[in-house]
Amino acid sequence: MLEKPDLPDEHLIACLRASFGLDAARLAFLPLGADVNTAVYRAEDRTGTAWFVKLRRGNFEEASLLTPHFLSRQGLRQIIAPLETRGGQLWTCLDGFACASTPSSRAKTASSSR
Repeated sequence: MLEKPDLPDEHLIACLRASFGLDAARLAFLPLGADVNTAVYRAEDRTGTAWFVKLRRGNFEEASLLTPHFLSRQGLRQIIAPLETRGGQLWTCLDGFACASTPSSRAKTASSSR
């Protein structure tokens, strides 16, 4: 989604706090991707710890979260697994969106080092 969804930042920050236990102090919309139904944000707490947050409108493939979660549980450290909510789910619902979060990786990828 290249345009920020019509969702107040305060709603997303409250959702991250209530559902994932993340105390986001800063939130930035990232105009990334070609999927018109998915919005990406970067959230950061007061200590500088960052997460990626994805909002998906409509149906989504649950396997896109279940698979990396499973692989991470099997010990594959290269996998960036989604965070669990306080209730043990991999996503929550927010104003018509499925909301999921992953830790931010500061490692360079092959495409970012070009």
